[in-house]
Amino acid sequence: MMAWKYTTDFDMQKHLFFGEIKTGYMIEAYICSCGHSEFIVKSPQSRLDYTCAKCKNEDYHDANQAWKNLHLFLSHNLPDETLCQYDITSSDLEIIARYSVEIPTSIEFLSKKVIWSKKPIYSITISMDGKIKKEYETKPNKEIFRQLE
Repeated sequence: MMAWKYTTDFDMQKHLFFGEIKTGYMIEAYICSCGHSEFIVKSPQSRLDYTCAKCKNEDYHDANQAWKNLHLFLSHNLPDETLCQYDITSSDLEIIARYSVEIPTSIEFLSKKVIWSKKPIYSITISMDGKIKKEYETKPNKEIFRQLE
């Protein structure tokens, strides 16, 4: 598991005064590779150097930036293959095989639950008429495409 930092607007989260006041605060969720998670409410101007209370990890990947620009993130931080997942979905129109990495994309602040989403690194779509479309976020890995096919 990778260690992630996910930042979101506190005023968009359900809390005691939700919808009544605007605080301007942010929530930084630190999800450590050891399994420990911490949610910190802070002002946007505050700088925080977080260290995991359980394992003392200080290195966290920026989930917001990874989601926005997966190609740039992967060019610097290609995740371990054990962190990536293969999945296949199908409908009446197409079959999609994906190789994805899970990234935190949201939180449920009251329950302190992290919501994860799969961001495809590589995907192959095969339409019912046999057309194949390949998409990728970083330089294609021929072996992975072969496995997806």
